[in-house]
Amino acid sequence: MREYFPRAEFKAKGFSEVAIRVLEKVSIVADALAQLEAAQGQITNLDTAANALEEAIEDANLTLAALDARLDTQEAGNGPYVKKTGDTMSGALNVNALLECDTFRVNVAPVAETITATHTLTINVNGTNYRIPIAV
Repeated sequence: MREYFPRAEFKAKGFSEVAIRVLEKVSIVADALAQLEAAQGQITNLDTAANALEEAIEDANLTLAALDARLDTQEAGNGPYVKKTGDTMSGALNVNALLECDTFRVNVAPVAETITATHTLTINVNGTNYRIPIAV
């Protein structure tokens, strides 16, 4: 309770007992309001911290859920990769560096025709360059 003046000084100044009690009650209300204001600030801080924690948990759950879904896709063989053996890939494959392989096969039927080569394609087989004639 706040005491602006001691009770004796209020009496000495001529305040009645009723007025002194009213001032005491006003002091109690003022203290309660100050405590309420301080508590409200702490509640706001706690709410802010709780919201941040909830957001972090939500982000973590979303991340875990997304990673789990990706892992499920890859485990089912539908991932963005080609297995080391026995897998088939469809669509374009762009290799920007050296491609080395033990065998090479093109699954198209050859067409018999007479061509006039205007270009050549050089391939390297076991260290030896070979030129394939190409008509454009």
